[in-house]
Amino acid sequence: RLGHVIYKMATVNIPEKQTAAFPGKIVAPIVTVDVFVRIAGISGALAVALGAYGFHAFQGTPEQKTVYSIAQVYHLVHTVALLAVSKFARRPMLVGALMALGILVFCGANYTSAVFATTWTPYLSPVGGFLLISSWACAAF
Repeated sequence: RLGHVIYKMATVNIPEKQTAAFPGKIVAPIVTVDVFVRIAGISGALAVALGAYGFHAFQGTPEQKTVYSIAQVYHLVHTVALLAVSKFARRPMLVGALMALGILVFCGANYTSAVFATTWTPYLSPVGGFLLISSWACAAF
């Protein structure tokens, strides 16, 4: 029953574009590339706010400040790149998803490591870095 409700919510009647499985209906995408513009907007605002916090209020060791600074630069640069995904990538859903996850994991792990001096979050940074590298590689091909 739930599947039927979700199907009803995600379909529209367009007689000129029929699918083999559901004649007379097409399944509308639940997530479009526009979602990455919204994510980039939120991420950009967060990057600027975290940059202001890092410059004006963050009190940490020089090593913590370096990690925080790296996270902030990567956060802002990849947020701008995420804006371009919807217009220029051949596979915008794949590239956008990898880049958004990469920002979250890489920058989130570095921010957390710098601010809270955690010992386990630096191990997540290579995963986030791999996601960011993968997003750029997918954008190239």
